[in-house]
Amino acid sequence: MKKLLIVLVLLFIIPVQNVYAARQDAQNIILDISNIPDNASYIDILTNIEDEKYTDFDKEYMRAYSFDAKELSQYDKNGLVSYSCHYKDKGVKVDISIKEGRITFTDHKTTVELFKNHNELKIAVLNKNGQIIQVSDTIKINDNDDKIYLAGDIKYNVGENEIDPDMFDNSTNDLGLLAAYLPYIWVVPLLIAVIVILIIIRIKRKKAKLKEDIHEH
Repeated sequence: MKKLLIVLVLLFIIPVQNVYAARQDAQNIILDISNIPDNASYIDILTNIEDEKYTDFDKEYMRAYSFDAKELSQYDKNGLVSYSCHYKDKGVKVDISIKEGRITFTDHKTTVELFKNHNELKIAVLNKNGQIIQVSDTIKINDNDDKIYLAGDIKYNVGENEIDPDMFDNSTNDLGLLAAYLPYIWVVPLLIAVIVILIIIRIKRKKAKLKEDIHEH
């Protein structure tokens, strides 16, 4: 009977694991860069920054680059500003020189802050002189209910200026949980019936054995 109870518990755990397997937020803001035109030299993310995380200009962070960062540092549209120029205590040093492949912009601590504040995000591309030559569409890394959120890399086709974030829609999980359990609904009463039958059989065997013991004495 213990084995049957174990099976019953597993039948409930397995569908829950399947439904919630992809619920984790992205641990870092990672850009997956492709199709880079010849005039593109640098890349940055533009995002809204809380007052306690904002600095007028991160000289220490930007001194690694020879281009004039004035245009990038002055960019401010709909509250979105340069992450490289204005976000203090970044945690990791990022080479914003544009290149094919993945660029990790934020560490986990910073990413958690961005998620907590439901940050919006754009991508800015700069030429070798630091002039902004294009800005992507805006994405929101999570909605206010944390139902839809960034779960993976942000793919960015520079040549086409196409941004494609790997978003996860958690709002479907409520229905997904029900759908996951539907195939198991018939199993529960069956297992209960089997357990009851086994209990009855055990009781009858005990009574029969008790009668045998009485007759022997």
